[in-house]
Formats: sequence, C-alpha cells, structure tokens
Amino acid sequence: QLGETYIAMKEYDKSLVQFQKAKSRSKNPSLIVQRIADVYLQQNQASKAISIYKSIIGSKGATVRHYDLLGTAYQQDMQLKEAEQTFKQMVKLFKQDAFAHYRFGLFYGYVGKLDESISELEKAQSLKPDEPATLKALSNAYYKKGLARKAVETAGRMVTLLPDDLDQKAHLAMMYEADNRAEEAEELYRVVLAKDPKHLVALNNLAALMTEAGDLNQAVLLGKQAIAIAKNEPHILDTFAWARHKQGQHADALKLLEQARTLSLTDPTILYHLGSVHAAMEHRDEARRFIKQALSLSTSFPGVDDAKTLEKSLRDVSLTH
Repeated sequence: QLGETYIAMKEYDKSLVQFQKAKSRSKNPSLIVQRIADVYLQQNQASKAISIYKSIIGSKGATVRHYDLLGTAYQQDMQLKEAEQTFKQMVKLFKQDAFAHYRFGLFYGYVGKLDESISELEKAQSLKPDEPATLKALSNAYYKKGLARKAVETAGRMVTLLPDDLDQKAHLAMMYEADNRAEEAEELYRVVLAKDPKHLVALNNLAALMTEAGDLNQAVLLGKQAIAIAKNEPHILDTFAWARHKQGQHADALKLLEQARTLSLTDPTILYHLGSVHAAMEHRDEARRFIKQALSLSTSFPGVDDAKTLEKSLRDVSLTH
C-alpha cells in the first residue's frame, strides 16, 4: 500500500524500495514484481521493465495487459521490431479482445503505418462499438490518411456517446475543418467556447479559422485570449503570429514566431510561417532558408502548397538578381 502511495506522489525510487520489501513477504509476489516493472516503465527504464515483463509472459497466466506492457516497453526503448512482434502475438492470442486490437492500432499509428493502424482500430471498434478511446483514435487515423468524411462520421459518433464532453466537440470541429466544412466547424467551436471560454483548442483553432476567413480582428482577439492561457505553447504562438502577419504587423509576428521556433525546432508549419514573414519583410535569404527547412521536413503540412509557391517565387527572384 505504501508503494502505491509513493507512485501517486511520483516518488518512484521510494516506491521501488517498498515493493522490494513487500515482495519477500507477499502471498502473491508475481503481482508485486509486475508493479516493480510498471515503476521502471514510468521511470523510462524500459530495459529493466522488459526483462520482468518477458519473464511474466514466459510463465503461465500472462494476460493481454502483460503483452501490452511488454510491447509498450519495447516501444519506449525504440526496439520497434520487437514491439511489433509482441503486439502481433498479443492479437493472435487474444483475437476477440478489443483492447488488444486498439493497442496494436495505436502502435501502427505511432510508426506511421496508417493502413495497418486503421485495420486494427476498425477490428477493435467492431468488437466494442461504443468505446470512446477507440473511436477517437480511429477518427485521427482517418484524418491522417486523408479520409475526412470517415473522420467526421467517427468523431460524430463519439460526440453522440459523450454529448457533454467539450473536448470531443472540439475534435469533431477539427474534423469538419478537414472536410472543408468551415461554417460547421466555426459553429461548433463557438458552442464549446460558450460553455468554456478558456477552452484552449477551441480558442486557438477558431482564431486560425478566422484568420483564413479574413476576420483578422476577431482572430487576434481570440489569439490573445489563447496566449494568456498558454504563452509558451508553440502552436498557440504560431496561430497568433500568423494573424498578426496577415494584419501587416510583420515585426510583431516575427518575434512571436522566433519564440515558437525555440519551443518547437522542427515544426514545418512554424518554419513555413517564419519564411513567409521574412519574405514579407524582404529578408529573402532567411525566407528561402526557412521555407527550404519546412519542405525538407514534410510535404503534407497545412499551407504546403503556398510554401512551394513561395519557394519558387523566391528562387525566381534570386535568378533575376
């Protein structure tokens, strides 16, 4: 009991001491051993956790949870082939377990295998149709795959199941945006904000939506509210900066974007926005550098087509000078 208390307090070293003491006098030492492994996993000591979970799986009575923990430990330790094999074994042994397919689907999403991720998540959803975590993961997978209509349908089902959950409503609004249903997205974000004026996702995403719609005063107002809540969140800074840039306040936008970049060095959208602001300020060398970095990192971020057009125009300008 004391070991569990220390876990709740995030004093993991003390919890390990207590579990080691309890193991010698416990009538069920295997349970104590598993909790020791759990603590190692929470401490990012995956190799120690792997050794214990493997020994548990090698004995009788291993459950789907044990396979999941071993796969998770391998994943944390970046032993991705071993993680995949563990999850494969898990779904083979527990074919009718929705959680097994859900966890395998999440793993495939983590490694970028979207088709496989969707397949496993759909199996999980067929076994347990009304599980919100599965529905949200499946909606995100559809979104990443570019299947916006399916993403909306799945997110809508989630909202039906959890009608009072504002996070699910905000997620559905994001899916509406992906499906080019801006008016419905705006309406739903406003519904969320009417219930919770400080809902960060709704504030930020509505600010971005208003920027795209050209309502820059509204976008800046929403952006300021979001900044007041999370001034060190790179995507919040980026959204506000882009609205300021569209207002013609390039120096202000540049300062905000530089701050965002220090917090997220490899975000292609932030780098693209930096390039755009530098281009507006006629800092062509800096603009080319940031646009090139953005396109080298990704070819599917929001605004990528505009980034490619800007890169070409900057290249054409350099050729004429």
